[in-house]
Amino acid sequence: MAAWIGAIAVIVVALMPFILHEEEKPAQSISNGNGNIQAGHDVIQYVPLSDNGDTIKRYDDKFDRMAAKRAKAGIACLEYLSKTNWDLVTNDTDGLDNVLNFFDLMGYDMESQRLSSNDVYEYFCDDIISYYQASEGYIDRTQTNDPTAWVYLRPMFDTMRIIDAAKPPKISTNEVYFITPELVKYFKKETNSVNLSTR
Repeated sequence: MAAWIGAIAVIVVALMPFILHEEEKPAQSISNGNGNIQAGHDVIQYVPLSDNGDTIKRYDDKFDRMAAKRAKAGIACLEYLSKTNWDLVTNDTDGLDNVLNFFDLMGYDMESQRLSSNDVYEYFCDDIISYYQASEGYIDRTQTNDPTAWVYLRPMFDTMRIIDAAKPPKISTNEVYFITPELVKYFKKETNSVNLSTR
């Protein structure tokens, strides 16, 4: 009997760090948007341990330090915007790959709740929408050969549009996009990003 009690005590002690480091939140009732309240369920939601504010600032700093890669990405996107066909783009796309990798990792962290979607929106909404819009065909073409490439980009892009559409005046998510002259202006700024502060 004493051996069993000792074994149980060892197991409880081993599990304590996991129990103590995750915060349990009670279930909440939510509105379904039509004025109806959906009853909360007995679901435990675990909050990640990382500090979202620090994480988004690290992403912001890293994005600033990617000035040369962003400039190369901007050149490739500008060429695409003028030719409207990724098969005709002759400029190096390595910089674009790096930027898309950066945003894909951010999308993963957002989906994993290491980052809040509102923080991502505040810091990167225009960047995400611009890069995704300009490179959607490039992303699709890459995913044809590698379905695992940049899988978190589209969900993050969609989330940015949902958040933006909900802000006054409320609009449809389909209305959240940049027209070509706005994208050209954005990527011209990106090609000059080598002049940005790298802190």
